[in-house]
Amino acid sequence: MIRFVRNTLVALAILVLFSCSSGDGLDDSLISSNNTYLEETDEGGETQENLSMTTTEPPVESTEPPVESTEPPVESTEPPVESTEPPAEEPLGVTVEIESGTVVGGIQRLKAKIGDQVRITVSSDVEDEFHLHAYDLTLQISPNEPATLIFEADIPGVFEGELHDAGYQILSLEVS
Repeated sequence: MIRFVRNTLVALAILVLFSCSSGDGLDDSLISSNNTYLEETDEGGETQENLSMTTTEPPVESTEPPVESTEPPVESTEPPVESTEPPAEEPLGVTVEIESGTVVGGIQRLKAKIGDQVRITVSSDVEDEFHLHAYDLTLQISPNEPATLIFEADIPGVFEGELHDAGYQILSLEVS
């Protein structure tokens, strides 16, 4: 019985010291105890009680600053992931300028693939009509006012674009 009282007092002293050292009192959520009483009989036939107590201390917070890595950041060697949606493409295009009945820079050439959107802009200092053969598309040209024709290239081949009134070629379109 004396050992039981002594063990109980020791356990209480540990709890009191623990609660004093934590500074904010005893917090039951931080302590779990498992009290086990064992009765044993010694050689003389007397019963002895033993107390076993387990306590769990709260986690200790570090007062040291976090350690920063001195190694350079790892860069990915993977190529960036690209969208599976095709971007909205601008039409393939050409601008033809006519001054004093002459194509500035010579006959313009444009290559396109079947399904491409094509943009042809014509600017002239005189009134005329632009005609794209095989596609049978026309565009009225007013002096010093650019006019634009946009269409889908859906006929393969090489086609002339001409000014009707002037009677000469200003453009060559190749669709493949």
